[in-house]
Amino acid sequence: MEFLIDKKYFSLQLKKISNIIKTNDLNNIFAYMKVVCEDEKIFLYASNEIMGIQLCIDEKITIKKNGSFVIEFAVLNKIIEKIKCDSILLKISENSLLIYDKNSSVTLNLFSEQEFVDLSFEENGQEKFILNNKMIVQVNAKILISAIKNKDDITPYKGVCVNSEKEDGFIEFTCTDTHQLSYIKFPFKGVKFCNTLFPSLFSCLILSSSDTECFFSNRRIICKQDNIIYNCALIEGKYQSASKIINSEPPYTVMLSNNLFINCIEKAIIIGGNDIRANFTFLKDEVIISCQNIERGVYSEKIPFINNTNIKEEIKIIFNPSKILSLLKCIETENVVIQFTSPLLPILIKEEKNSNFVSLTLPLRR
Repeated sequence: MEFLIDKKYFSLQLKKISNIIKTNDLNNIFAYMKVVCEDEKIFLYASNEIMGIQLCIDEKITIKKNGSFVIEFAVLNKIIEKIKCDSILLKISENSLLIYDKNSSVTLNLFSEQEFVDLSFEENGQEKFILNNKMIVQVNAKILISAIKNKDDITPYKGVCVNSEKEDGFIEFTCTDTHQLSYIKFPFKGVKFCNTLFPSLFSCLILSSSDTECFFSNRRIICKQDNIIYNCALIEGKYQSASKIINSEPPYTVMLSNNLFINCIEKAIIIGGNDIRANFTFLKDEVIISCQNIERGVYSEKIPFINNTNIKEEIKIIFNPSKILSLLKCIETENVVIQFTSPLLPILIKEEKNSNFVSLTLPLRR
C-alpha cells in the first residue's frame, strides 16, 4: 500500500478519529486504527467499547497502491503533527509503515489486522430517519447536563432516551440521573422507535454542522454525517417514563429573572461551597436564598417575582445550589419559570413561553 496525502488535511481527519479511540492504554485493542486504501479513497477505522467510526478521505490524496494496515493511533497521530512539509508519503514495506517528507523518514511497526475490532457500517436496506443539527445542538446544550458525569456509564439512567413513538408528531429526548432530569421535544416525521443512546454519541455528532442520517441495525444505531459514519451500541433496559412529572401542573408557579437568579446562586456557592445546603424560602412576592458556612460567613438575598402567585404562606425548600445552577444555565429566555408542589417533591424549571423544554431537580431533605 502506498499513498501521498496533504499533511494538514490528514491531521484534521486524524483529530476526528481521536474522539473515539483509546490512547491511554497501549495494550488495549482499542488503541489502534485501521487504514484501508481502495477505489481512490482512504478509509480510517477506529472503535472503543461503545462506538466505532468509519471516516472516508477522497480528496487531497494520490493513491499509488491499494492495501491496508493496523497501527497504534497515538504514535501515528503525533508523528504526523510534527511533520512540517505540505505533503507526506506513506507506504508499507514488509511489516512496517514508512513515512516520508522532504527532510526525514520514520518507520513505524504495524499490528495484526486479525486483532482489530471490525464493525459493520452497511445500510442493509434499513429504514432511515434524520436528526437535524438543531436537535443535536440543543440536546448537547440542554439535555446532557443530567449526565455530565460518567458519560460512558452503561446504566440506562446515564443515557439519553429518544422516543418518537407518540402520536403527537414529536420526538422526545430525556436524560436523567438520581437527582435531576432534562427533557426536550421537537417536531418529527419518520421512524417510530424508543431507544436509549449513549451521551458520548451526541458529543461526537455535534462536531459537524450537518444533519445526521440514522438507522437502527442489530441493536445498534448507525449515524452518517458528511464523510463520517458512527456505529454505536444502544443501552439495554427500559428507561423509566417521566411524562407524568413533565406534563404535571404543580400548584405553585413563580417567574423571575434568570440572570438575577443565576447571580444569586453563584454568590451562595462562593460563600457556601459547591456542596452546601441552601435555603430557598418562597413568599408571596419574592424568594429568599440563604446559606452559611462556618469558615466563610453567611449569605442572604431576595429576588422579586415577576408574576403574581397564590403563595399564601412561607414555603422553604432546600437545594444543592450547584445542581440548580447547571439547569438554569440551559435556560435561553430572559425569565425562568419555577413550578413546585411541596418542599419534598421535584421542582420543574422551564423557559418562559416554551413548553418543549423542561428540567427538574430534587430538593434535599431537611
